[in-house]
Amino acid sequence: MSSRSSNGAARRARTVMVAAALVGLLAAREAAWAQGAPPPPARKGEARPGQAAVITGFEPQHCVDRGSVVIVHGALFGAWQGERRAVLGGHGISVVLPVRSWSDRRIEVIVPDVERLQDSQRYYIGLQDGRRHWITNISKTIIMCRGLE
Repeated sequence: MSSRSSNGAARRARTVMVAAALVGLLAAREAAWAQGAPPPPARKGEARPGQAAVITGFEPQHCVDRGSVVIVHGALFGAWQGERRAVLGGHGISVVLPVRSWSDRRIEVIVPDVERLQDSQRYYIGLQDGRRHWITNISKTIIMCRGLE
């Protein structure tokens, strides 16, 4: 056996051992949390397990035209978007909003100019994770302006 192939085999064996150790540590941590142990402090820009992101309001506050920017204010959104997405919904529709910027307390989205959005109607905006589960409240609403002016 050449030294090159034995080095590759040794490297693969170490990788497998490290992966097994990490799986064991993660399982132990999850078991401790399930028994009530406090979670570790969050890294900068991340919510701790059990903390939910919250939307506190929007800019503009009164009404929004299709094609305009809405600023979502709140807390614990995370410092980067990752697989999360902003969604506008209500009246039987759901529209993923293009994101211009994302930070832990502020997200800028664009309300698309789609015909399904009805003038003078209220819609909620919320955040979903990569599996399309809601990770924020959807109790704050915006009104589409056209038809109100």
